[in-house]
Amino acid sequence: ELDEFEAIKEQLRPVPIGSIAEIDDEGKEIDVVGRILSVNDVNEFQRDDGSVGIVRSVMFADESGKVQLSFWNERAQEEYVVGDAYQIENARTRLGMMSVDLNIGSGSRVIKLSEEQASAMFIPELSTLEKTIYNNKKIEDLDEDEEDTIIIGRIIEINDIREFDRDAGDKGHVRNIEIADDSGAIRVALWDNDALKERQIGDGIKLQNPRLALNMDNRLEANVSRATTILEPSESELEQLPSIDELMAEI
Repeated sequence: ELDEFEAIKEQLRPVPIGSIAEIDDEGKEIDVVGRILSVNDVNEFQRDDGSVGIVRSVMFADESGKVQLSFWNERAQEEYVVGDAYQIENARTRLGMMSVDLNIGSGSRVIKLSEEQASAMFIPELSTLEKTIYNNKKIEDLDEDEEDTIIIGRIIEINDIREFDRDAGDKGHVRNIEIADDSGAIRVALWDNDALKERQIGDGIKLQNPRLALNMDNRLEANVSRATTILEPSESELEQLPSIDELMAEI
């Protein structure tokens, strides 16, 4: 009976996020606690019955790893802020090609935690999680196909938006910008909503998990993919960057 009690108690504990990748059961209900690393825009989709649903993707992490959460319909309309801590109950696993994600629907409980509650549950602060999950790298130290990096720089060049036709028949948008830190510069490809957003020369920008690849000129380029989040650098991160005048003087 004691062993059975311990087994039940173990099932009630939140699952370490780093161990979710080992789950091989589709739709398994689990509980997790952690902080939001990034929040994507709401996306609409058409259901089989013709009605419209919405979904929002969020990157969620504890000290053991990160996982993508998909908030559906009413859950997707709620406000989520990077750095906020949550306890999520009855999240359902979704097995993908390369990862295991979690679906958060009407049957899940989403509990926002106070900082006191987060501390009592041993959830690290956002800055600590970022250092654990990502590698904060200077531009000159970036490598092709590197993953889980953070790049922080200032915008030194903004190109015009280009419109193109997708295979599905709708319009897409892309814009290239150049960002720099005290070690070098890199071109960044922004797509769709990120391309349309108003930006200024000298603005600070923080790229979380960009896709790094060589372009046709054999130069390393950062692509803002679906796995990438664009954030505003903190005050302390901005203070560590050269001013726009200093960067332009180096070009």
